[in-house]
Amino acid sequence: MTARHGARWSGGTTTVSSSISDRLRPSSEPAAEKIDARATLLVVTGKLRGSAAKTLARKLEALSQTGVRQVVLDLRSVRSIDSLGGWAIRQALELGGDILAVAGPREVVFAIETDARRDPPTPGRLRWFESIHEALGAAGLLP
Repeated sequence: MTARHGARWSGGTTTVSSSISDRLRPSSEPAAEKIDARATLLVVTGKLRGSAAKTLARKLEALSQTGVRQVVLDLRSVRSIDSLGGWAIRQALELGGDILAVAGPREVVFAIETDARRDPPTPGRLRWFESIHEALGAAGLLP
């Protein structure tokens, strides 16, 4: 069963998508599967707006509360983003976590950067990477 809005979680990574698989109901909050004690990988697909953006914000907050301080955020498959998507990322930065973002389409990167510049600095840092390998390396997750 697949719906049109929400999130999908898979494998050792977390996928936030514009569809809901039968493994996640909109009201549930599954535990994060961390890569290690200090970092995790989130893969975002589809449209990062509305309910998908709110799901991402809840997931980033939950990760912060469990002690995760670095999130590798894979945005390569994001097709579009709205202000709620930028808000979700900004909220995570305000909690003090670092986001190591793998660049997606130019308009997605532009929207996030524009949103980040509009508001005061946050305790967390947003860093951009061209590849997932570079981001995982920067997070200290590769041998």
